[in-house]
Amino acid sequence: MVFRIFKRLIRALRIGDYGSARNGSVNRDDVETVNDLPNNCLRGLRKANWVDDRSLIATEAFTPDPRTAAGRKDGGKETSVNWEDDSQVENFTLADKSNAQYGAARISTVQIVQTSDTVVAVVTPLSCERQRLPGNQYHGNIVYSAKVNMRMERMLAAALALKSRFVPPPSGSV
Repeated sequence: MVFRIFKRLIRALRIGDYGSARNGSVNRDDVETVNDLPNNCLRGLRKANWVDDRSLIATEAFTPDPRTAAGRKDGGKETSVNWEDDSQVENFTLADKSNAQYGAARISTVQIVQTSDTVVAVVTPLSCERQRLPGNQYHGNIVYSAKVNMRMERMLAAALALKSRFVPPPSGSV
């Protein structure tokens, strides 16, 4: 109980790192950090080698985009996801052929937090955020801390991939 209160207090104090959550801006620094995210999120699989014939998700599917660090005050790197707010998110995600041509990877928010919590070398190497975009109210990110080196980034991405489940694209779309 005390740990939960302490963790929420830390999250509340960190909201300044992510910008205001009060308006609908799409500025990269203006994202909404959320304590109560949905239970799951979907990562679109836009490359064929991100999933194998046994439906195992590849590490590369969760490797963050290094270009995103330049646009963030905290220097973190982002992996885009869609938060499963409702039953429409899966179809919405799979309909986006530029991001989910080969299906999607579903991972629970708890698994992301647990993966982050197991790391001893860096405090909070992973965080989750909501970052709505025009045309995509479900969008958000798994953010890799700027303190995470490339080796740890790869290990975290592999852990997330191992903990995710494959969601196949609609039949006939690949």
